[in-house]
Parts: sequence; structure tokens; C-alpha cells
Amino acid sequence: MSKIRRKFSPVNPLIRLWRDPISPLPRHHTPLRIANALLLQLSRRLRRTKVRGFPYNLLIESTNACNLRCPLCPTGMGLMTRKVGMMDYPSFTHLIDEMAPYLYVVNLANLGEPLLHPRIFDMVEYISAKDVSTTISSNAHFINQKNIPDIINSGLEKLEISIDGVTPQSYQKYHQRGNFQGVLENISALCGAKGGRAKPHISLGFIIMAHNEGEVSQFEQLAERIGADSIYLVQVSIPHYRSWTIDEAREFLPKNPEYSRFREGKWGLELAKPRPVGYPCVWAFTRTVVNWDGTVVPCCIDYDNFHDFGNAFKEGLKTIWNNEKYIEFRQKLLTQLNQTPVCSDCSGNIY
Repeated sequence: MSKIRRKFSPVNPLIRLWRDPISPLPRHHTPLRIANALLLQLSRRLRRTKVRGFPYNLLIESTNACNLRCPLCPTGMGLMTRKVGMMDYPSFTHLIDEMAPYLYVVNLANLGEPLLHPRIFDMVEYISAKDVSTTISSNAHFINQKNIPDIINSGLEKLEISIDGVTPQSYQKYHQRGNFQGVLENISALCGAKGGRAKPHISLGFIIMAHNEGEVSQFEQLAERIGADSIYLVQVSIPHYRSWTIDEAREFLPKNPEYSRFREGKWGLELAKPRPVGYPCVWAFTRTVVNWDGTVVPCCIDYDNFHDFGNAFKEGLKTIWNNEKYIEFRQKLLTQLNQTPVCSDCSGNIY
């Protein structure tokens, strides 16, 4: 089993162009995709607000419904006020038809549990047929004997499962309403059925928090025991961290500074590595989010459609990508980062 610590170690930019940062497998290269990716990266380096090329990674929200109530997730915290729903399949296929020539990766998750969507594996198969890599982030509660063959045979390249604990107590501290033993049984059954197949690559995630930072080595052992292919460690993120007091944050922040993206500053909680104004955020220049109803937003941090660039189902994502709203947004990111709503509160590690 390999170890993936993608939040801790920088990756060479040339490697990122050849291997996707989300998928452990090589990208599905074509001359058009290579040229498109190079144009996007050039636009980013030159800080062009009107970007040459189209996004090569998409986060498609199959649904924003979720069975869990994780205390640092906008869904679990009740911060998300937009309607809960499922993406319409014909609209989904139209979106993929439009963007597939440029795409390397589609992640079918955002602010919900993808396996709740009744046609999630039809979606995976449709994307895979376009020679595009697919990945799903799941809580594993809805893996079962009936859909395990679909998971294995649909063409899914990567399945990320966040566990964040090695005991029922530490698991349920964060995954409220979750079933720790049931999740382990589901993952073990999937890994057993997969056998020696390369796909899907099953990666178990661990958000390091105050209550579980001493469990990292045990988590590695657990992942190996149930047959996962890799693990990834994530520094905990806090939505709207500027509004939190240090005492509130201490409930979640690990004491080991290596594990934390925050520090206790003179005036409150601060990013350990502040983002300089003018740094071109990778999301705004190379990828985007399409929510279940077609609404296009800049990234997963914008959970309530504050920056609404248009509707991909009605206007087309290629048109939206360089419309007036998107260009203005990129300009603000480059010059007024700390005054830009949502982005000013972002604690993401932007590469």
C-alpha cells in the first residue's frame, strides 16, 4: 500500500502536467488536451483574467444530499441554504459532451454523498467512455453487495473514502450519524471483490484533528488491514475561520504544527502560510464546479453559490468560462484577494 500525503508535500509542476493531482494514474493525454492544459497554465502564469483554453478538471456535484452531519462541513453545519437535489442525467450528458475533449478528470462529488444518486454509475460509465478519468469521494455508507460490481466495472479510476478515525468514538466525533463498523465492512468487501484489479484505486482519507492526531500510524495499519491501495492525510479546514475564536478552534486544531494549516495569531486564528495577493489560484484558471442544478461556481469552498457565474445547462460551460462575471472574479482574486467574499476566508492549500 502506498502513502499519499498530497497536502504536505509539494509536487513538481512538470509531474502535475503528466499525472493528475487527484488521480494516481497517468492522465488520458491527447494532443488537444495537452495543448489546452499548457494554454491554461500559461494564462495562469501570465495572470490573464481572460483565460486561453477550457477547464481540464471538473467537480460535478451529482447531489448535495448527505446522510452525515460532519461539524466542519457546510452541509453538516447547516450553512448551505440552497435547495437539495440530484443532477438531471440528460443535462449531465450534454455537459460531458461539451467538455470531454478538454477534460482529464471529473470528480462526481462536492457537498453531498454521490452514491445517493440513482444513476451515479451510469454517469461514471458515460465519462469513462469519453476517455476521461473519473473519481468519487464517498463516506462509504452506501457501498453494498448489489453495487460493488458497478463500482468495479463502471470504469471508475479512483474512490476516495474519508474515515478520520480508528475507533467508533474518534470516527463519530466528526462523522456524526455515521456507522464506523459498517463502513469498515463495506470497504473491506469492496477491496476483497476488487482483487488484483488496478481500478478503482481505493484511497482512504484522514483529516487530522485535535482528537485523532495521535492515530495516524494506527490509521495506516487499518487501511492496510482492510485492503486499501493508499492513504492521504489532510490538514483540517475551518469554514469562515476568521470568525472563530481561538478557543473554538482548539476543539479541532491538532497541536502538532506540521499537521495544521492554522496558527494562533495576535488577533485570532491565522493561516500558517498566508496567501499573498496576486497569487493565481489554481481553481480560477484550470478547473471549476458545476452544481447539481447547473450553477457554475469557482470552487468547492463556495458552498452557497455566492459567486454565481451562470448555468452550464442553459448557457454552456465554454461560454461561461470567460464571461464578464468570471473575468471580473479572476481580476479581484489577483488584486483584492482579502476583500473577495468566500476567497478571503479560504483556508485551502492552493497549488
